[in-house]
Amino acid sequence: MASNRPRRQIEGEEAQPQKSSRGKLNNMELFGIGLFCVAFLLYGISKCGKEPVVESPSGPVVTEEVVDSPAIARRDENASSFTGTNSDNNSNAAPTAPTNPTVVGGATRKLYVIIDSLRVRQAPNLGGQLVTNLKYGEEITDLGERTVSEKLRVSPDEVRTAPWIKIKNKEGQVGWAFGAYLQFYPVPTTTNIPAEN
Repeated sequence: MASNRPRRQIEGEEAQPQKSSRGKLNNMELFGIGLFCVAFLLYGISKCGKEPVVESPSGPVVTEEVVDSPAIARRDENASSFTGTNSDNNSNAAPTAPTNPTVVGGATRKLYVIIDSLRVRQAPNLGGQLVTNLKYGEEITDLGERTVSEKLRVSPDEVRTAPWIKIKNKEGQVGWAFGAYLQFYPVPTTTNIPAEN
């Protein structure tokens, strides 16, 4: 059995210093650390030298603009539940962009209102005169004409992006509604009534 005692020196042998394995790295560990450092440097150099690639669209460039509601206290000009004191729709409304570029689509399709009350306007902006109010779940027809997507501030901390869509309701009234409050599939219109015990 081996002991931890140092070996006796034999006459004629020179004393060799003993190697301690503590605190020193062997060759494989040094090679691994060096390989990692080289790989890290090559990766960093490859990322630093490149310019970001910006794709240029082949068609027309569409820009978006944030449109603030006339009063911050109001929830939305298209929604019926707002906290403004005036009930007149045009009293505080400042016209936003009087001319919005429109895109004419193909076939007409059915859309459904997903907000309690959606205001339909004569022009595709908040300054347009009110045509009618649509109720939650009401079916309308998309006439295939829409504006470029626009950002509309619906509350102090929420901005929605959607186009204004030209629509026609069942009574035949035609106007523009903000597309963020319309969807393609029917919404449930029944209310939850608790069962009688």
